[in-house]
Amino acid sequence: MLVVVVVAELMDLVDTSVANLAGPSIRADLGGGPMTLQWVLSAYTAAFALGLITSGRLGDLLGRRRLFLLGMAGFTVASLACGFAPGAGFLIAARVVQGLFGSVMIPQGLALVKIVFPPEHLRKALMPFGPIMGLATVAGPVLAGWLLHLDLFGGEWRSIFLVNVPFGVLAGALAWWVLPRHSGEDRTARLDVRGVGLLTAGSALLIVPLIQGRDLGWPAWTYVMIAAGLVAFGLFVVSERRSAHPVIAPSLFRRRSFVVGLVIVGGFYAALSAFVLVLNLLPQSGLGWSPLRTGFALIPWAVGTAVATLLSGAVLAAKLGRANLHGDWPSRSSACSVSGGRSPTGARASPGGSWPPRCS
Repeated sequence: MLVVVVVAELMDLVDTSVANLAGPSIRADLGGGPMTLQWVLSAYTAAFALGLITSGRLGDLLGRRRLFLLGMAGFTVASLACGFAPGAGFLIAARVVQGLFGSVMIPQGLALVKIVFPPEHLRKALMPFGPIMGLATVAGPVLAGWLLHLDLFGGEWRSIFLVNVPFGVLAGALAWWVLPRHSGEDRTARLDVRGVGLLTAGSALLIVPLIQGRDLGWPAWTYVMIAAGLVAFGLFVVSERRSAHPVIAPSLFRRRSFVVGLVIVGGFYAALSAFVLVLNLLPQSGLGWSPLRTGFALIPWAVGTAVATLLSGAVLAAKLGRANLHGDWPSRSSACSVSGGRSPTGARASPGGSWPPRCS
């Protein structure tokens, strides 16, 4: 079962990284301006984000195994459609469908892992995810550059999407065989249709102008859409407080650790996504490098990511706790290294003032 879930995660991660690297080749073949390229790259992520929360709740209602198989099949077929896209508009639509089915598939896999493995073995079950995702970060750009360099069957960039098809077929067949048919579904739960609608509308009203606004010179309608998106999010908050089956439990936002963690992770991935996009496009569009050379140039950064992921999960997290997240390594003279003192985060130090400080 872990193999099935890991393959699903890899398909999602690699698909995003290879699409970024292939962006200039896609634009050269299908035409269009910078905005078209932005939509080709953003359509998957935006659709994935819009469907993720709803799909997680549907897994509780309709069965996680059933939705995982549906997501895997839809993702595979959409990848095939991307590979044979006759134009930019068709490719963008196929990427939207691919993202929606990806959002159906991914949350079910992680939920199945949490349900199948008992709590005392759950951490062991999740440990392979970090190193494997790190290795995928290394392999994704190199794979994309290599496929573009080979130009299989004269398809240029199309092979980066078609490579998902055999993996999707094999993983889907294995999932049909190994995934449990009953996985803790809550038949009494209900889908908050109004909340889902407001959340989806608010997200879409923000995403569209943010992608198109700059290239169009920020016309008035972009500001109207952003304002409408903020209103939709406000209505979503009101709706969730009154709903008997909220999409997102309001009690989560009364936990400071959850809110702060959400802000930190959101800011980190916003910066990381922009960094990766620029790192993929600049060597090709700005420096005239080939996709293969660009892929090899990304290896040092990808290797560093893989190594840091492994060390963070296996070593640093156990020793530093939350200080591992924000790089808060106090000096020897700080309060955290003194028995009974407090760290800059307010955590009490371990007895004896050992180093590194044992701050919770």
